[in-house]
Amino acid sequence: MKLATERELRRSIALHGHSKVSIGNFVLAFRVKTDPDGALLEEEKYHKPRLTFADKRAMESKAAMNYYSACVSSSSSRLVSQIAVEHRAFQHTLDVSGAYYKGVRPTIAEGDRLIYARVPSWLADYGNFPTHGEDGSPNYIWITGNMAGCADAGCIWETAYDKHLINVQKMTQ
Repeated sequence: MKLATERELRRSIALHGHSKVSIGNFVLAFRVKTDPDGALLEEEKYHKPRLTFADKRAMESKAAMNYYSACVSSSSSRLVSQIAVEHRAFQHTLDVSGAYYKGVRPTIAEGDRLIYARVPSWLADYGNFPTHGEDGSPNYIWITGNMAGCADAGCIWETAYDKHLINVQKMTQ
């Protein structure tokens, strides 16, 4: 992520067009983690905050990439596990912490877009992120990597883990 002025944002819009620039907001989501039976995990593990991006515009725009991702929900994983047990099949599950923060966004030429979020006032407590510039205009954060909440985050992560599975784990399809 990089701090960007309103002037830089306007320059990006002029250069690439409105359809290739998304402006959204950060959302801090809080979640309570439980075990499969619904009981809370140990106290230090069950409070899970996650900084995400509210990417509503991508769903309305053709500028965003294909949204498909082969990531599955835990309920789907449990169903597959039950089927595997019934058929005495081998099953391997890999959970990567912070997966949607990994991966590299494609370039604009490859069909991606530039993503900006308004600097929330509370972010100044965690670093040099002023909400406004010296001229009084609002500052933005340019999201240069993958981020949970982006509509195409799963697709970007899928590309990253495909390369890892094939090149590092030596798996074949």
